[in-house]
Amino acid sequence: ERWDGPTECRSALENGVGAPYTLWYVLGATTCLDAWLCDKERRFSDYSFYRQQLELLTSLSYINNNNNKHQTTWLLKDPMHTFSLDALFHAFPQATIVWTHRSPHNFAASMCSLLSSVWSRMLRHSTQKNNNIQQKQRKFDSAIIDYLALALKRAVIFRAENPQNSNNFIDISMDDLVQNP
Repeated sequence: ERWDGPTECRSALENGVGAPYTLWYVLGATTCLDAWLCDKERRFSDYSFYRQQLELLTSLSYINNNNNKHQTTWLLKDPMHTFSLDALFHAFPQATIVWTHRSPHNFAASMCSLLSSVWSRMLRHSTQKNNNIQQKQRKFDSAIIDYLALALKRAVIFRAENPQNSNNFIDISMDDLVQNP
């Protein structure tokens, strides 16, 4: 798929034990995500396995191209990597992060809308007749904002504590990117 396609790389990271993002995205389940975020050894192990998967795909691309070696550049496209930049750079020390900046209000509103919509559809069968659905929706929206804040905080701290990686980041305004891709 082209770099501007819709696919994010989350699925490969979730293979094996893997990052439990889908449970959070789809069901709003935070227990697994909280445990994963607190377990540095597991996050580093998951990113190492992630790298192995990409190395395997690279090897397969050589085979499919009659062993003609060509430069393979991987685009790891998922804002959730901001939770674990330490593990990402451990697995991919030469990685370049293109960090698109957009209004926190717009981003949070967009994520709350998207994830709340998914969550309410997934759980509609059990909450359709429940009078507390609006209360549950507000609680989930609040949790989304809390996790977005945590991801941003972890990423900002990583950047501040790892100035040796400053050249590995390209910061760009989302508005500029949309106007001039």
